[in-house]
Amino acid sequence: MINACEKHEFDKIVKAYLKDIFGYERIVLTDGKDDLGLDLKAFDFSGQKLQFQITVQKSDTPQHKAQLKEKINEDIAKA
Repeated sequence: MINACEKHEFDKIVKAYLKDIFGYERIVLTDGKDDLGLDLKAFDFSGQKLQFQITVQKSDTPQHKAQLKEKINEDIAKA
């Protein structure tokens, strides 16, 4: 089902998940040019530093797995 989503629909799913599972209400989408790797910010918690990594992988080939691993490492370095 997620593979069939447009970007804006996927964003809604992520926000709904964070609300339902973690109770976050104050979520701002920040994805875009010069976002420094941040796709969203949640402002519901104070004094905590949390990060969520959400990536959709459409292929399971070794090349794509390597690219995904590289992207995750880059995102961790940015965080």
